Order: sequence, then C-alpha cells, then structure tokens
Amino acid sequence: MAVAFPWYIGPSDQQSYVEYRKAQQEPPESYEGQRKLLETIVTLIRRNPAFLMHDMLWIRNKEGGRSRFNNWTFAQKRLYRIIRQQQANAKPVRAIILKGRQMGVSTECEGLLFWRTAFFRDATSMIVAHEEDAVENIFRMFRLYYESLPQALQPATEKFNQTEIVFDNPNVKGRKKEPGLGSRLIVKTAALGGTSKRMAGKGRSGTYHAVHASEAAFWSEPERFWGGIQNAVPKEPGSFVLVESTANGHGNWFHKFWREAARGWEMVRGESGKLEWVMTDPRASNSSYLPIFLSWMEHPKYRAEIHNGDDPAEHAYYMKHLDSEEKKLVDRFGAEAEQLEWRRQVLADECAGSLKLFHQEYPTTPDEAFITSGRVVFDLQALDRSEDRILKLKQPRRCFIEWDGE
Repeated sequence: MAVAFPWYIGPSDQQSYVEYRKAQQEPPESYEGQRKLLETIVTLIRRNPAFLMHDMLWIRNKEGGRSRFNNWTFAQKRLYRIIRQQQANAKPVRAIILKGRQMGVSTECEGLLFWRTAFFRDATSMIVAHEEDAVENIFRMFRLYYESLPQALQPATEKFNQTEIVFDNPNVKGRKKEPGLGSRLIVKTAALGGTSKRMAGKGRSGTYHAVHASEAAFWSEPERFWGGIQNAVPKEPGSFVLVESTANGHGNWFHKFWREAARGWEMVRGESGKLEWVMTDPRASNSSYLPIFLSWMEHPKYRAEIHNGDDPAEHAYYMKHLDSEEKKLVDRFGAEAEQLEWRRQVLADECAGSLKLFHQEYPTTPDEAFITSGRVVFDLQALDRSEDRILKLKQPRRCFIEWDGE
C-alpha cells in the first residue's frame, strides 16, 4: 500500500509505520496478529516519541475541549528536531529554551517526559514547576496523556497523584503479580514553601534520567533547586534536561544561565531573508546546553492580511507609513507587511498599546525579551535609539585617553 510518511518518521521506521497503517485499515483478528501489531506499535513509540504524541495522546485546548496532539507549532517541531539530532549524535540532551507565549513548548516537554517514563523500565523523571497551580495543571495533563493511551499500552500504576506517578504493578499481599516498569515521575514546585515536607528532600539525591525545569525564570530559589538537581542527571546518552521559560528580568539566575549558553549565537537575517537563530562562533561558550530561542517572527501563523494587500499601490503605501520600530524590524530582520499588521493587532487587542508588554510576551530577539521584562531601570526607547545609531556607524568611534606616566 502507498503510504505518505509524516514529518517525524525517518527511513529506519518506515517499514514499521507501513505495518501500523495497514493494521489500522485491516485490524488483525488472530491473537498472534494482534500481539505482533502491539509489538510494532511499542517499537515505534520507543524509537520515536513524536509518533506517541501525534498518534496517541490528547491535550486540552486553550479555548476549551480536547484534541489530538497533532497540530504541531513551528516551535514544537524545531525543538523536537533539535532534541532528536542530539540523540542521533549519541549525546545527552541538554537545552535551555527562551520562548514567547503560546508556543506549546511546555506541552511538548511534558509529552517527552511521559514518553521517557511510561515506556522504559526503571526510569526516573522530574518536573520542577514554578508555582502550585502549575503542579495541578501538570498532573491533569499527565492524567489525560495516560487515559488517552489504548488500554493495551497503559502501564500498570502503583501510585498516581499530584506529586508522584509510579508505573509499577501494585503489591498484592506483599507480593507483586508480575514485574512492572519500575519507573516514576516526580513533580515538585520551586515556590517558597510550596512543596510538602515529604517531598522537600527529593531532588537532592538519587538519579534522574529526564528533567523538565518549567518557567525557570520564575523560580523562587533557583540556585538551591538547580544545585540539587543538575548533578543527579547522568551525562549519558538517553538522558535529557530541558530548561524552559519566558524571560523575567535582567541579571537573574535564568538570564545568566541563558547568557552563558548563548555565547556565540545571534539572531540574524539569513540568506533567505528570514529571521534565523544561528551559531556564529562555536568557540565562544563552554556550556553543554544548547540555547534555543523562539522569536515571534519565525511563527508562520503570526500574520494578518492588510487592507487591499493584493494592490501594489496599497502595499507600498502601507510600507511607507511605518513607525520607527516597524522600520527597524523591516531593515534588520526582513519583516513583511502581514507580520507587521499582526503585530499591530496584537499590540492593540492584547497589550493595550504597550510595547514593553509585547516585547515581553512576543520577543524578537533574546536581548529584547530580557531587557523589557522584570523591573526596568533605563528608558528602553532611548536604549533602542542608541543601539540603532551604533549599528549605523560605518566606522566605530575610538576614545583616546592621554596618560602622562604619573
């Protein structure tokens, strides 16, 4: 049968995927056929977490209701490909992710931890959330992930609550029926006093094969939590640590973490004219964490039609009457009219005209995200104007200081 392979299925998984699709159309009736199909599905899942998320898992929509995890955002696809590339290179996955709003990064990270914990034996994963409400949301997400699995794929659970999920067969009169996965997932909060005494010590001992640091810029005591966690994850292939957050000010722990990892990386206008986050100096940073920045201008859906946009004269009029920041987006990053129109609408409808709020929620560059979030001391527009003047200088000015030797 002819099969159109989805973006996440590589050549090594194509035969198994063909068998899976064929069985969907003609389900096997014999026990042996069903057993082989189950083995094929489990193999696809273990080799390919996107197959699990795309074909099996459900998520809750922001507008209400539920849907399949099959409408991937550009950010989710890019993050997934980067993670898979690190795995293909037999490296432990290490990534720090600076994001804007509504990118779907947290949902994807939780899906990856669910995959790592629910389909591999003796795996221990940890999620550190920034507040108690986030712990509740994470628990509801994992409950839905588990319930959306076909019953034959659901691992036995010994414990399933807001702070710990244990995939194992429960004890029956002191004896287990049969060996279970022996895996568990721990959820903690980094809020001050936000975790129970029973869970407070967890995270400073033991071994973790996967860690998701959620909204890390908003942790109350990041150094204390991170110091206890980072050394508990082995630097071996198969482990991964994902640190993700929106920005929350300049000079704090998350900003310093990002700045060290992102040395030698820049947001530039690529050969195609599109905005790209690329490494320009491989020797600049010693960090093992790959910095991943997700700019709003990369998002293909962040566009809106302009009035009579098909009319060249109308389009030219629109591009002629831009404000100073819009002109900068065009000159430096190749912004198009439809992107600028989307930005105008979001500024008016979601940000009440506040450029600071827009930069915080939808940053164009990492510097913009950090300098406009948290408590701002300096006049941001003045800094922006100064930056533009510096960039336009053909020859940098030099300052000489005379010294008479005394």
